[in-house]
Amino acid sequence: MFPKPLMGMTGLATTGPEMIKRQAVSFLTATEFCLVLDVSSSLQIVLALFGVVSNLVNIKTFNAMRAANDGVNLAFLCLAVSDLILCCWTLVTAVFTGVFLSHETKVFSRLGRSTSASSQIYSGFVSPVDPLFVGMISMNMVQVFNITTIAITVYLAVARCLCVLRPLRFRNYISVRKTSVFVTFSLVFSVSSRLPLFALTEIVTAFDKRLNYSRPTFSFKPQRIVAKDITFWAVDVPCSVGSQIIMLVCIYIMLRGLRAAAKFKFRNAGAKEHRPGHGKDATDTSMRKSNKENRIAKQMLLVSTIFVVCNAVKLLTYLFTNLVSDFENAALNLSTYLSSLMLQVAFDTLNSSFNIFVYYNYNSKFRRTFLGLKESIETR
Repeated sequence: MFPKPLMGMTGLATTGPEMIKRQAVSFLTATEFCLVLDVSSSLQIVLALFGVVSNLVNIKTFNAMRAANDGVNLAFLCLAVSDLILCCWTLVTAVFTGVFLSHETKVFSRLGRSTSASSQIYSGFVSPVDPLFVGMISMNMVQVFNITTIAITVYLAVARCLCVLRPLRFRNYISVRKTSVFVTFSLVFSVSSRLPLFALTEIVTAFDKRLNYSRPTFSFKPQRIVAKDITFWAVDVPCSVGSQIIMLVCIYIMLRGLRAAAKFKFRNAGAKEHRPGHGKDATDTSMRKSNKENRIAKQMLLVSTIFVVCNAVKLLTYLFTNLVSDFENAALNLSTYLSSLMLQVAFDTLNSSFNIFVYYNYNSKFRRTFLGLKESIETR
């Protein structure tokens, strides 16, 4: 996911201090560039650590709910696993970004930022591998599981929509077998989309003048530029834009269906009130069903809203870097592009970390199971 200017470069000797030096006249100054990387890596660590804990709780809870026997709960379980792995790769990205910043001791000293958080935390650590090389791998792995997360989220949005529109046939549409096939296909597709980028990356040994020793780094083959463009237009853009459109359409259809169903149920309940033995019971049953469907709609509305907001940075990056002429090819824009990628990873991690609050507030079965697990742990 690194931009085209890095594709012809080999080694940190080229992409490190010399890269930052070229940012003297840019959208971001060298000081601002280092500050953005410092803040975004710290934010990523906080979000990723919370995401790891919350998704472990989600996995434990859905496993206790016998997710393997229900298509929807199995999808929620797979989503939690995908989010967990994404958060782990975000931690790798954040840590090696801090290592990269700590290696820029001369740059920090020149900028008067020798007391930065990253330089203090990682100052005693010298990476045996180029940190940009590890960062390139981890950023692509974040995107692999982000695509998987997006696919499962869309699948759940469609499932919830069908639950409202076709409640009697819902279980037939979203079976365990169909869920397993869809999740497997999504994972294989997301991994396959990044394989050409990895295959066209070579591991070389380069001498680092600042550290005065040689270490493994990366070198991109010329064909990788074409592979990256194909991946961008065939995978990244359709997944980001298409998923948001599908989710918004599902919300619209769901709300419209709930409105029509509510009118029908209350009209039908009102008619039954005049029949012997039907009045109060019919109204109570209708109200309970309506409340459950409203909780489902609110859950999907909240999930979709956060999903759209978290993906807004990615969409803006896509549009800006491709509509502005030669944005990626201009060395002066490199710091801005890399900064946007780091913020993009932070928002992807946020999207994969908050689900436990949605489940707890809008999924009564999840809440009961979670509280039961909590009580069993406390009584030990």
